[in-house]
Amino acid sequence: MSKRTALVLFLVSAALALAVHYVMFEMTYLWYVQIEQAHLLRGIYAGVAAAIIALWVLFPSRIAVGAVGLFGLYFPHLIFASDARPLQGREITLSGFGVTLVSIALLVIATQFRLMWKRRSGTAAPRA
Repeated sequence: MSKRTALVLFLVSAALALAVHYVMFEMTYLWYVQIEQAHLLRGIYAGVAAAIIALWVLFPSRIAVGAVGLFGLYFPHLIFASDARPLQGREITLSGFGVTLVSIALLVIATQFRLMWKRRSGTAAPRA
């Protein structure tokens, strides 16, 4: 696989992974909270997305990207832990976790393509 092919695969898979991750977040939480809480959650999610992109640029690690992606889908439970009303009916379940893994898998696949592109560029990539 050429360097250009690896770059295209990374960019396409990264865009798809971030889009799916955001849609999962939006569909899971933002329909159920008040508008002020939705603004707070979107702002924090923007930071999570920026952290994922920064990891891809600076330190492409499958484990780190997967962990940040998982945090990005479950941080509202940490924020609203003391007041369960905003997330009433949105408990963490095994079936919900299974659906979440699709989004995390796409992020990890995009990270793998990023590592492949970095290896094709001639620089050694850190392994996770």
